[in-house]
Order: sequence, then structure tokens, then C-alpha cells
Amino acid sequence: MNVVIEKPTRVLAERRTGSVEILLLWHPISNKVELRIHDTSKEENFGFRVPPGEAMKAFRHPYAYAARREHSAPLSRTATTPLEPLLRSNQGKGTDNA
Repeated sequence: MNVVIEKPTRVLAERRTGSVEILLLWHPISNKVELRIHDTSKEENFGFRVPPGEAMKAFRHPYAYAARREHSAPLSRTATTPLEPLLRSNQGKGTDNA
């Protein structure tokens, strides 16, 4: 399964903490902000749209933000699609060309 990324997409922020990779993405055509989380130890991914005003809060505390959202909207999960290739392809580019 491939990760589907709306093009063009810009990486606003990315980080790795232990086995967890976090991407904050902006889709300029639709003007949507999305947070993607990949846990390499469990090979689990999930992501969700984030209101632009809450993007950095969600980026800093993705699990707390996701838990709060679970009551209002389902998370999009893809258990077999790692985000690591996205991190490598986006470093220093600002867009995803995958």
C-alpha cells in the first residue's frame, strides 16, 4: 500500500522521538493541514486533519491531540505504510515528489 499525498505538499515540520516519526504537512491547493504519525517499532501509522490554528499544538503533542479528537472524528489508519520514505524524500525540499 502506498501513502497517498496530495500534491503539491509542503512539510511544515518534522521530528523523530525514539521510534515515532511525526510530519506536519500543508496541502496548498486545498489549504488543509495534516499531521502524520508513524511508529516504527509497531509499524503503525495514523493521520488526521488539523485546524491551522492548532497545528503546532498537535505537532508538539500528537497523541494527546489525537485522543481528544477521537471523540469527534475517526482517525485515518494505515498499518502497513511507513512514513520514513516521506521523511527522507522531503528533507530540505519542502515538497513531496514521491
